[in-house]
Amino acid sequence: MNKIKNQAMRLIAVIAIALCPTTLWALTGDVNGDGAVNAADITALYNYILNGDVTYLATSDVNGDGAVNAGDVTAVYNIILGNVVIDNEEDLFNRCYATLRSEEPIDGVDNSHGSFLRSMWLLNTITTDEAYCVWLDNGTHEMNTNQWGSDLPQAKGLFYRLCANIDVCNAYLANEYKHDSMHNAEIHMLRALYYYYLMDMFGNVPCNTNANTQTLKAQQASRSDVFYFIQNEFVDWSEKLAEPMSIDYGRFDRAAAALLLARLYLNMNVYVDNLSSVEQNVALVFAQQAAQYVINSAYGICTNSTGQLNSYQKLFAGDNNTGYARKEIILPIPYSNEVSAEWLWSGTTFLIAATASSLYNEIYPNGLNGQWEGIIARPDFANRFDVNIDDDLSGDIASFASSKGDKRALFFCAGGVPNMQISEGMSFRDGYGYLKYLNITSDGTNPISTFASTDFPLFRYSEALLIIAEVDARQNGGVCTSDGLAALNLVRLRAGLTNAHSANLNTILNEWSREFGFEGHRRSDLIRFEKYGTAYGEEPTSNWNMKGGSIEGRTFDKSKNVFPIPADALKANSSLTQNDGYDVEYPLIDLSLSAVSELDGTVVECSLNWEPLTSTSYIIHPLYEVRVSDKMNFSRYEVLGKTEETQYEVDLNKVYKVAKAFNAKKLYFDVYTNANGTGETHSDISSKEFNFDFDADPWWLVGSCIGNGFWDNSDSPFDSPSMIPMYSEGNHTLVYAGYFPAGSQFLILRVPGDWRYCIWGGNENGGQQYSDSNYNQGDIYVNTAGYYKISLNTSTYELTWTKLSNQPAYNSMGLIGEFSSWSTDFNMTGFTTATECHDWKADFTLSADSELKFRANEDWDYNWGNNEFPNGTGVSGGYNIPAKAGSYKVFFNDILGTYIFHKTN
Repeated sequence: MNKIKNQAMRLIAVIAIALCPTTLWALTGDVNGDGAVNAADITALYNYILNGDVTYLATSDVNGDGAVNAGDVTAVYNIILGNVVIDNEEDLFNRCYATLRSEEPIDGVDNSHGSFLRSMWLLNTITTDEAYCVWLDNGTHEMNTNQWGSDLPQAKGLFYRLCANIDVCNAYLANEYKHDSMHNAEIHMLRALYYYYLMDMFGNVPCNTNANTQTLKAQQASRSDVFYFIQNEFVDWSEKLAEPMSIDYGRFDRAAAALLLARLYLNMNVYVDNLSSVEQNVALVFAQQAAQYVINSAYGICTNSTGQLNSYQKLFAGDNNTGYARKEIILPIPYSNEVSAEWLWSGTTFLIAATASSLYNEIYPNGLNGQWEGIIARPDFANRFDVNIDDDLSGDIASFASSKGDKRALFFCAGGVPNMQISEGMSFRDGYGYLKYLNITSDGTNPISTFASTDFPLFRYSEALLIIAEVDARQNGGVCTSDGLAALNLVRLRAGLTNAHSANLNTILNEWSREFGFEGHRRSDLIRFEKYGTAYGEEPTSNWNMKGGSIEGRTFDKSKNVFPIPADALKANSSLTQNDGYDVEYPLIDLSLSAVSELDGTVVECSLNWEPLTSTSYIIHPLYEVRVSDKMNFSRYEVLGKTEETQYEVDLNKVYKVAKAFNAKKLYFDVYTNANGTGETHSDISSKEFNFDFDADPWWLVGSCIGNGFWDNSDSPFDSPSMIPMYSEGNHTLVYAGYFPAGSQFLILRVPGDWRYCIWGGNENGGQQYSDSNYNQGDIYVNTAGYYKISLNTSTYELTWTKLSNQPAYNSMGLIGEFSSWSTDFNMTGFTTATECHDWKADFTLSADSELKFRANEDWDYNWGNNEFPNGTGVSGGYNIPAKAGSYKVFFNDILGTYIFHKTN
């Protein structure tokens, strides 16, 4: 049957346009009239085309256009191939709305990027001064630092999702003449909403209303044409929508359509090029009128503060589809906490879990059993609420907001005082938590569910109020009149603020952020106020922490005001052209390396210099990335640093760590830039050989049974209370001995401060492995408590365990020698506090060379020495250690007698 079906499909494709049957077929695609669309329909169609056999054909009009013609054959062809959903009005109507929250897989798109809400929110929020994501997901760094290119996965996911959602709407509207007129109007406006986001975020996009054409493959339309298409949809269909609040929650009514139109006209100067001053003023008037319609409607602002949550928090709680919150939320994306639901991980579950920590949840529960520790507020956003370094953010967030006089200041930090600046590699727990979304209900009920039932408000009543205020200011020289102030103060009053007696455009922009922070508004607001990307040659009008990849903030080009058309979409649709500023090719950068070495070949200075990448209309101050690799093809590399200059003084400590990680002495250097995401380029390659000695350098233990038992992987291990060295025994062997409790866990790190290069897994019976990429497998686990010596071959990475007999524990340990006339011990500190102590540490300074020993309990019966310095293995009653003058971090293991004198000066 499959062979017959395939043959039939090929035949239909060839003759569908030309063939004009005289026999009527079933409206649903049921060609033979047996009540189902199945293989028998293919057979009937196949026989008719080949033989003219009408025996099995029913008598109806396939596409419902009132005539029997070639369109019927095409319709049946599309139905059988699944290109057109069989018309069940209610199911398809509901499916159109379900696209708002759909996480159905899209070919070529990662599921986490294919959700409308998640990708829209990330692109509009963490690319701005409101939020920062600490995860290492592909594309996150680029969004955080405004340095994305055409391969940004979140942009691809959103572009494909919006096009797919438009296709579903088109399928419904293909038969709109058979549907309820109000339903038709709703789906027209839902499709217009998707086109709004597509046009707002991607500029010139494919525009399609044909159910038989994929939107991804439709002709590209200009941004202004899409603007007018959305406008015309409102004109044609808004009167057929239901009156505000007269239909089921979660559907498009006239107020939702009016607010979409108001948002569209407020941004018209962004979407339509070369508007005259008269046209701009007309657009503002239209925005004002549409917003006023919403204000005069049955919707209103939520001011009820009864229960456990304040009136603002109720808008983002687990039951925000009820009560006063329902009155303010004009168009939501509804979510369910039922496990059977299709939409789960990337909706408000994501927004709640990603902004929460397990430490937070102990104090301020979020209603979920997941806390993902991903997204923090940028300090710039917190500063708008006058949050400062002296504020204690470790208590109840509603109480803190009340102390700030603004119910929207929902900040939290488990440690109490977050870092005032964000930097790359920053921990979630060191940042500003902003706990806006909760799965808790307004009366304080905590469901502790896996998925959130909190709805996401796409449109809220307060947006209309701020549009009125902004339009009023723009119509009056940038300052609000009493009309604009009245609207603004309604928003401020609900927040708990006093009335503003004056307001300018900057005041209103800040109010937009405070009121709609973390709601996916900020990017378009900044663009409208000309505070996002900067045109070449113009001074930036705003800055924020980590903007453009700099802690202090740096400008980026205006081409970033729209996201790139995905490369896959360009390949699939030749009518699409990439947005300006993306995929620009730049020439190779000319790089030179200079080094200063001592007589023994030790490199003491190393610097790189290169020719600048010429600025163009798409580049503003390129950010160069200095890279080092052990391979000439840079198949793996580390970033030494970033700079806007054309020279870089190499930090030899960083180079040493990279060389140690790669186990290589010849290193290659280059300079790379993605030119702020417009296009990638790099320099030629310079190389240098170093005479580093890795053999005597310790590897480091960290874990629950090491040091103080904390997993503090520091890049300054000699100063860390959580890290203990393994000691050199010669012949590429490092050793350590101690008491390991049952159930204890640890890792052995090759490069301090970097989890990637480590010995992991297995137990005291073996099974350890070496990682040279991303460690994520498991810790070394001790099953049976006892004394063990572990030996590591640094060439083969083999770890050997030796069970030891019980070892004596000492009350004290000290250094004694000529420096104290062999009479007084310099006390060391017991270093292992997590388990039985056999490790000792001291900060020790010798003003002159001195022989010395280690001594326990201030008793000569227990002393260790050897004629090796600065590292060695002492033996009981052995030689005096010939120490040299200097300041040291001294480590000693009393089981093995091993020691390290690490010089600090």
